[in-house]
Amino acid sequence: MALLIHCLGITPAVADNPTDSLNGIYAEPSTFLNDQGREVTGFQMDRAVLELQGDRFKYWHFSDCIGFQEYPISGTYSRDGDLLELHSDDLAQTERRYVATTINGVPGVWPENELQAWRNGEHPYSVPILVRVADGPSGKELDQTTFQFPPITPLLNKETAKQFWTWQTKKHEARYMDVPEPLRTLLREQSNRDDDTREGYQKLVLNQHQELDPKLIKQLVSEIGSGVSVSVGPMVLQDLFGLDSAYFDVPEFTKSDATKRAAIQRLVNVMSEAKNERALTAVLLVFLRTTGLKQIDLTCASGEQVKISWDAGRQTMESFDFSEAVRSDCQRWANERLAERFGAVE
Repeated sequence: MALLIHCLGITPAVADNPTDSLNGIYAEPSTFLNDQGREVTGFQMDRAVLELQGDRFKYWHFSDCIGFQEYPISGTYSRDGDLLELHSDDLAQTERRYVATTINGVPGVWPENELQAWRNGEHPYSVPILVRVADGPSGKELDQTTFQFPPITPLLNKETAKQFWTWQTKKHEARYMDVPEPLRTLLREQSNRDDDTREGYQKLVLNQHQELDPKLIKQLVSEIGSGVSVSVGPMVLQDLFGLDSAYFDVPEFTKSDATKRAAIQRLVNVMSEAKNERALTAVLLVFLRTTGLKQIDLTCASGEQVKISWDAGRQTMESFDFSEAVRSDCQRWANERLAERFGAVE
């Protein structure tokens, strides 16, 4: 079928032969247009990279702050005409379904939800089509320092550049509106492109460093992989516990055993909110680092093995099949280690 997008005056369309191979590497554009229609780089942007080979995929999510370290996510994908579906519980729902298209002759795959937004006259903050940048996998892991993201200009015509920037700003202003408070405010400040110093975000995190809000970290863990990406969510969780950041001193709550134990206990308690492997892994990694433990090597009752380590600034982990039972076993393990480290709660 032909998919006509009139709102920008560009025409995505599927390949003439829907059985054509989609093997290749696809990447989101790295640049945006300013209000004069000029192509520039600037504020922090999230970008996706997708590799397709046969019936298998690899997916990376890159941001200026995070990079690729917890990726790739891999698995199988299926295709029905021009519609692709990636099969992995580690991907957010909006990262699983794509439509094969071309825009101005440029082949790519477009996230289905964003394409539907275009068709409904709702304009996303960017053109999130993933452009094909290579015809086949390179056989090497992606290196964020050398990977070349494509420009955005080949996808747009000149007449709509200023209008595009208006829509881009509107989308930015509406970010995270589906996420509950107080998490919404924290995430909006973390991604505020008008605050180069992230002063607003720093102030909110520093407030949490006095005493962690259980409601906030509960919301954050629950949203990782759904309302919050699996790159941003773990980074914010680490910031809340004062890890890996040049912006913050040692949190106040870590300066006595009693307050430190209370903060870590809150983290363990919200482990039950994790809905996928990435969220559970993020919590366990912060737990290891805040307790000083080097690893979890746990064989669950189901036989599933959870192996994560942190040593000398280096993290290693093995993928596992997430389930509520595995999550419960990990939470039990963490409570036992916490009691060993700080003593049982009186």
